[in-house]
Amino acid sequence: PQPPQNQPKQPSNQNSLPGNGSPVHSNIVLLDCGDDTRDKTVLEDSNEDADGEEGWGEGKEGGEPHPLDNSRWEDIVSDDRRMVDATALECTLWDLDKTVPTYCLTSTRIKVDKEFKSREDLYSNPTFMTHLARNKSILIVDSLRNRIGVYDEVSLEQKGWFPSSRSDIQVPLNILALSCGKVALIEKPKGISIYAYDGNKYAREDLIKGKFRGLAEGPDGSLISIEEFGPKYYVRIHDLKKKKFRLEESMELSVIQNKVTGMPPLPRYVVCKHNKLYISDPGSARLYIVDMLSRSQEAFGSYGSGDMCFQKPLPVLVDDVGNICVGDQETGRLHIFDPKGVHIKKISYKASFKKSLFDFLWMGDCFYGSYYNGPKEESGIIRFSVLPRDNCVASRPDEFRVGSPLDILM
Repeated sequence: PQPPQNQPKQPSNQNSLPGNGSPVHSNIVLLDCGDDTRDKTVLEDSNEDADGEEGWGEGKEGGEPHPLDNSRWEDIVSDDRRMVDATALECTLWDLDKTVPTYCLTSTRIKVDKEFKSREDLYSNPTFMTHLARNKSILIVDSLRNRIGVYDEVSLEQKGWFPSSRSDIQVPLNILALSCGKVALIEKPKGISIYAYDGNKYAREDLIKGKFRGLAEGPDGSLISIEEFGPKYYVRIHDLKKKKFRLEESMELSVIQNKVTGMPPLPRYVVCKHNKLYISDPGSARLYIVDMLSRSQEAFGSYGSGDMCFQKPLPVLVDDVGNICVGDQETGRLHIFDPKGVHIKKISYKASFKKSLFDFLWMGDCFYGSYYNGPKEESGIIRFSVLPRDNCVASRPDEFRVGSPLDILM
């Protein structure tokens, strides 16, 4: 009960609980996990104390946050020494960190895990790929037969065709499943087709006309592509407004104006990571990096066989720390660069078919590469495993115990 207004407040005892004269010998309450009984002096209402004043947490609008709000530690370190009701299993000195593992291309070992050879309708003429999380499937484009296969994300067993077995798709190229649930597909004679799920199946919802190459998704869910407009190339950024993508911003790729004799620029692939665009140009054998915040552009690489050289670069992977993997469509090699464009290593591997790389698809602790060698040669898919080395500090297991929250505070 509140004290009379004419009676002054009694000074609080820092060694006792509000409303109770029993001393508190420690800030840590140790409860026996095998007994459901607990200290009956624990307050039932954790949002208001005996003086009617609100304390930590959500009970006080705009109030001070709990100093250990991000953990399951339930002891409150404050002047009033109040304790909050908590079950015995919640009183732990540490918790499990559920952070998604970080993958680093420079501190891991990349090796071929499995080959999936093309046969009849299975992985036939594979060019570009995307992961459709809604259906737990991988979509693989067959640019030669104008169709898109649907495969299980784990076993790669065929499940059907996208959007159906009967469609009017014309020369499909890059494909991308967006976070909004839609699927973007570049059709060479048309532009970018947008497919949406209507509750039963995917159907074409919109068409962005133009001569586009490469698809990526921005950090805000925007659709990014490269458009060839006359002799120039532009980065086109489309934002989703009222369920449709509308052109929001354009940027000329001025970095490719310095043309090499006999090697005209042909930017064909784009990846967006860490607010940067990574664009490969198999025509000029170069890689462009565009900073989306500062709008600065840079290029590196040249034609040849050295460390900083490509012959026909096409697919690009960027890891969680900014390292870059560029696949050479001509040689099949994987070139690894650090975030500043310095060459780290070159990876060669064996395959039972010609290694004409078209696309990469990162899937957790592995990534897939698609290889199309023409209608008369064998093609297929290769799954690469990304194995952490002994000295790899970037990757971690699925469950990793962190230290006590008290250690973190100190």
